[in-house]
Amino acid sequence: ANVPTDRWTVSPSAGGGGVRDGPSTTFPAIASIPGGEFRFANGTDGAWIRLVGDGWVSSGVVDLNGPCGGLPLVTVPTSPQSEAAPVEPTEVNPDPVGTR
Repeated sequence: ANVPTDRWTVSPSAGGGGVRDGPSTTFPAIASIPGGEFRFANGTDGAWIRLVGDGWVSSGVVDLNGPCGGLPLVTVPTSPQSEAAPVEPTEVNPDPVGTR
């Protein structure tokens, strides 16, 4: 691959390339980086690399290219945030057995 040397990029190493929705294995897998390709990076939390528009990849499964020591450090949750389902109002029947 023709990987730029002046930009932060990642390319899959021997066993890597899996992209997740967040910086941990608790987040769902959303894509992969095919061998021979690269993705631009724009941040890190130390162990995971944030990809431009594509999620996160573990730094242990990719090769870092470019001046990656200067990647901005970002703080993000380490597990998916689950939104509580809205509670639907229930109608209370004052006369449940129909005695009226």
